[in-house]
Amino acid sequence: HWIVVAIATSSTVTITPPSGFTQAAATGTTGAVLIIFQKLAGGSEPSSYTFNFSSSVAYGVAAVTYSNVLTLSYVAGQANSASTSMVCPGGVPGSSKDMYIMFAAVAGNVRATPPAGMTERVDLGATGIGIYAADKLLSSTSNPGAQTATLASSAASATIHCAVSPIRASTTAVPTNPASRVPRRFRSANRPPSRLPIVMP
Repeated sequence: HWIVVAIATSSTVTITPPSGFTQAAATGTTGAVLIIFQKLAGGSEPSSYTFNFSSSVAYGVAAVTYSNVLTLSYVAGQANSASTSMVCPGGVPGSSKDMYIMFAAVAGNVRATPPAGMTERVDLGATGIGIYAADKLLSSTSNPGAQTATLASSAASATIHCAVSPIRASTTAVPTNPASRVPRRFRSANRPPSRLPIVMP
């Protein structure tokens, strides 16, 4: 299984992932910063993971796993100014059976409608921040182009497109149940670095 954790924060902080996770991408705009971490699961995995924040911040998190994944074949990010259009960039996939995954951080508690043909996996928010994820299975090696989700009200956003390739040409990457956590604001900025548990399905 390939585990991907997307963390949206309302401002820039340093996030230290647990052992085995590497940062795959990051992008941001005013009020919405998005960081992607990834890991290929081993023979056994814990029931939760802890990500350490350097300071208190409003955040949202989406954790999604995919089976039959060989590699992360393409990553691209984009910052969007305030609009109801939340645009995620396209890119050339690594195979004709790649999974196109859209992650987004939204500067506010604003819901979204997924792009045409995409399946929504996570759409959560609280005061000051939102986290979003959707995906679709590709059928060719052509660039699918930018994908646009529609926000319920105008907000700035930051998006990242991840494409993952299957282990074999005869298989496809299959999503399992996503885990997510409603964003919250930590009580005090002068507490020790924040600890974020991620409960996997």
